[in-house]
Amino acid sequence: MMTHAVFIPDGVSTWVATFRRVRIYGWVADRQGCGWYRVALPLYGLREWGGHEVGASERMLKDPSTMDVIIGQRVCLPGPSTVWQDLCRRGDVATVYEVDDDLLNVDPSSEAAYAFYARADIRANIAANAACADMVTVSTPVLAEVMSAYNSNVVVLPNALDGGLFDHARPRRGRLTVGWAGSATHRMDLAEAAPGVRQFLRRHPAVDMHFIGEDYSRLIAGTDTVLAGRIRHTGWRLDIAAYYATLDFDIGIAPLRPHVFNRSKTAVKILEYSALGIPWVASDVGPYHDHGPHGGVLVRYPHEWPRVLGDLAADESMRVELGAQAKEYAHRWAISERWRAWETAYTTLVSGRVAA
Repeated sequence: MMTHAVFIPDGVSTWVATFRRVRIYGWVADRQGCGWYRVALPLYGLREWGGHEVGASERMLKDPSTMDVIIGQRVCLPGPSTVWQDLCRRGDVATVYEVDDDLLNVDPSSEAAYAFYARADIRANIAANAACADMVTVSTPVLAEVMSAYNSNVVVLPNALDGGLFDHARPRRGRLTVGWAGSATHRMDLAEAAPGVRQFLRRHPAVDMHFIGEDYSRLIAGTDTVLAGRIRHTGWRLDIAAYYATLDFDIGIAPLRPHVFNRSKTAVKILEYSALGIPWVASDVGPYHDHGPHGGVLVRYPHEWPRVLGDLAADESMRVELGAQAKEYAHRWAISERWRAWETAYTTLVSGRVAA
């Protein structure tokens, strides 16, 4: 069974949780991957095992002063930035600016994301919103270095996994499936592996490809209509359990291009695969490097993709063994093992404000 999210349904303005210890509210940017991993799932852990009062929504509370901590995730639009900066100036609640990507170094190949985050007003808002917060939380030490230019109180809180993943029955298909799940910011990464993946698929006509989230079918197939017929796409699911149910991969891939933006990325992609017992192939870049011996294979050069994928596709016993290793390793990243880091960050912040 999946964990119960802490998102407040649209239109519900009442606070529905039992007060204990610290009251924490997450003003999320979305209800998909970032909103889940960086706000909703940690808050679930804080409520479940720490007894804290928590909630999250895309809307700011009408009266934020009823909380001890307000988390602002990736706040950067003009209107919300004004609300955030006013809240920080008031000083009657602890404010935490949460960001898990280096938004100031988005690559131009991710056209939609770059067009937004290259805007001068958006970049200025990110800097100002981080600077006025009592604390900035990030997912990696590298990103902490980036954000320390704007705020001296930056805390690294690595991503954790939903414990329900370990018991989730991954759907199985009749044909071997290689898959990837992610957003539009990964075009440069898929482009890095695309020629090798295309070569692999042409050599193995019994294997299908499945993209979840952004559709990169044309990047792989090009004008090859026969190959395109073996590539499926599934859009994002707003409900996290529904998203997990789409992950039917026999082999998960996680290409990553050596780039300044990717230096701040996390390994959550391969950890997600691992929790489901899916063996993975990933670029030996940035966050993936240290996870190499644990249920997957690292690729150092683009030309290695077809060979590594081919070896896994041809050897079911290898896939089973790697999948088991991956699942065992992923347990150490479960939110049940990681929630105290988030508790320490928030309660220390509140205690410091009280003491002051």
